Amino acid sequence: MTDPAFSASRCWAITDLHLEASQTEAEEAFFQIMERAVAENVPVVCGGDLFHLFLGWPGAQTPFQHRIHRRLQELRRRGLRFYWVEGNHDFYPSHWRGILAGWGRTVTWTMGIRRMAMIHGDRLNRRDIPGLIWLSLTKNPAVHGLGRLLPGPWILRAARRTERFLHSWNRRRTRRTPWNHVLRRLDHWAESRALDTVFVGHFHVWGRYARRTRNGGELVGWFLPAWEKGPVYAEINSHGDCRLYEADGTPLPEPPRALPPP
Repeated sequence: MTDPAFSASRCWAITDLHLEASQTEAEEAFFQIMERAVAENVPVVCGGDLFHLFLGWPGAQTPFQHRIHRRLQELRRRGLRFYWVEGNHDFYPSHWRGILAGWGRTVTWTMGIRRMAMIHGDRLNRRDIPGLIWLSLTKNPAVHGLGRLLPGPWILRAARRTERFLHSWNRRRTRRTPWNHVLRRLDHWAESRALDTVFVGHFHVWGRYARRTRNGGELVGWFLPAWEKGPVYAEINSHGDCRLYEADGTPLPEPPRALPPP
């Protein structure tokens, strides 16, 4: 599958919502952002982990996820442009293709002369050995094919066990990030694709990284926060600037931290 691309004069980005059925306030905040995006004709890019665990195979979604699908479907009819980057908690969002403007491991767009992209970031940290093992075991054609064959209730039971495991695993392994290593890999990835600005999920931090490229330009990396401290979205303009807002459009004063940290 070819990763999606589009052009726009402004864009909103969200990431790492980890929505669950018990989080009614987060669900309503998500749809408040989506409704405003339709009204203002702004594309929205989700940087991954829309749900705490999403299995895209037919019959493998929970009643809560079916409700989200129905509401997004209605918004899609009204013009919503919602792009979904596959995160490490997302399995095959392509099965929701009818409500998405695009999906993939990367979403790329242009604003004026700038080339921008959103990635989840889980593949940047090659020192996260458990995470890489998880990706290799679960994100492969054999698992995808098996999921198509198994009954939905079986998959859902396995999903619930996996979800409990992910809750405890994430708490143990997200304490330290080897920032210098991650940023070097981000440099290489962005330069190989001639990008000016990259937005990254997965790390659950609000941070900014900038450096001069070999051709004299500037590469800027924005690391976007998760929703664990409250619903937020980032507005991105054609200059590559990025600012955080609450779901109702109230600007947040908190500046991004400089990366790598001292």
